[in-house]
Amino acid sequence: SPEEVQDTPETTEAVLRQLIRIEGVIGKAKKSAAELLARPPPKFLLDVAVALKQATGFPAQLEETWPDSREDRLARFQQIADAINGELDIQVDFDGVGVLKGKEVPKTLRVLQLLALSAARQSPPKHQDRTNAEGYTVTEVPRILDSLDQCIRTAKTVVESQSRNTEEQSLQEKLLAIEASLAEEARFRLAQEEALRAAERHLQETKATLRSISAQCEQKEVQAASTADQELRELERQLEELDPSKELSEANVMKLLAGQLDALKVELEHDQEEVNQLQHRRKEVTKALNESTSHARLVEAEVQRARQKREADEELIGQAPEEQLQLLQARGQELRSRNEDLEQQLATMSAEVEEHRNGNRRLLQENSEWMAKAEDSQLQMQIVQEERDSLREAMEQLWTEKAQVDEDLEIRMAGYINLSERLNLQQDDNQDLEMQMEQKKEQIAEMQRSGFQAVLS
Repeated sequence: SPEEVQDTPETTEAVLRQLIRIEGVIGKAKKSAAELLARPPPKFLLDVAVALKQATGFPAQLEETWPDSREDRLARFQQIADAINGELDIQVDFDGVGVLKGKEVPKTLRVLQLLALSAARQSPPKHQDRTNAEGYTVTEVPRILDSLDQCIRTAKTVVESQSRNTEEQSLQEKLLAIEASLAEEARFRLAQEEALRAAERHLQETKATLRSISAQCEQKEVQAASTADQELRELERQLEELDPSKELSEANVMKLLAGQLDALKVELEHDQEEVNQLQHRRKEVTKALNESTSHARLVEAEVQRARQKREADEELIGQAPEEQLQLLQARGQELRSRNEDLEQQLATMSAEVEEHRNGNRRLLQENSEWMAKAEDSQLQMQIVQEERDSLREAMEQLWTEKAQVDEDLEIRMAGYINLSERLNLQQDDNQDLEMQMEQKKEQIAEMQRSGFQAVLS
């Protein structure tokens, strides 16, 4: 039926081989049928339709020539799709443009299978005696397909029945398998216990190495501190031993001190490098210790599980088959209940994980929004800073102009003061001259009076 049509190259090849000989359609092409069906070329679809028409007469109105123009090719593909729609009374999901571009491969394979199904359903009288490559007549093809479908369903039923029979194997076989696995579990347990002891020994060795490295680090730090103190005391002693009577220039003293300080710095750097190496080694040993601890825990868990399994297997030994069956059923029930609990926990954890993911997505979205706001704020801050810098430059310019104006004002005030002093001096001179003129006038008047009296006498 059209609902059971698949979109795989294998199914398409099997369906087409029931009606036509694909090798005749391929012709001289170097590719196989599977390769062509993996990505069907546009002409391959028309060749298959033509071969089906020659074998069954469907599609009846299809022209067998390959058109040259793109529009004619699309019209030919649409003609094939319309023929399928009319025969099967369905609407084929088909895109001729995608076929020309080599895309929509699943849809193209479905169209090929639907075309074969339509051709198998329609069997005109003049084509009833025509046989396909396998020797079957066209009218027998639907019955063959139904038979194949029934065979597939029967095989599926048989496989499911065999799987159920395998799951329901006898108790005796289970007991034999348990007895055979007991020895293997014992050997495995011994190997795990040996690995656990080896891990414990390695853990103890690692702890001892870690303690040794810690002691070496502390010793190096103490030695570095004591060496620095000794160098400082030696430097003080050398300063005290300097001859006071011998005059040393300050440059020589500084040169001596600089040399000793450089030597001390080199030694301190060397000690610091050793300390860093020891710390790095300590981190490596700590990491190895953690790994050894994790490995030891895993080994302990494996040993515990093996011990529990061995104890459960030992309980089955010596029991009657009915009791063993009851124990196995009880253990199966326990495991199923535990599995259900774990599934519930897993579902809860999945829900929590999904909730955390949603929260993370919300946080990422909020983070993006805050980042955008931060960028806007940063841009605004840059604008404000630029305006502040501009205002600062303008203020500096104003201060410079103010200083110039103040300087001009001081110069003018000094000029005004000088003019005032000169004016005062000039006024003083004018007053002196006026006093002299008054004196001269008085003298002239006195002389005139004296001369007039002399004339009268």
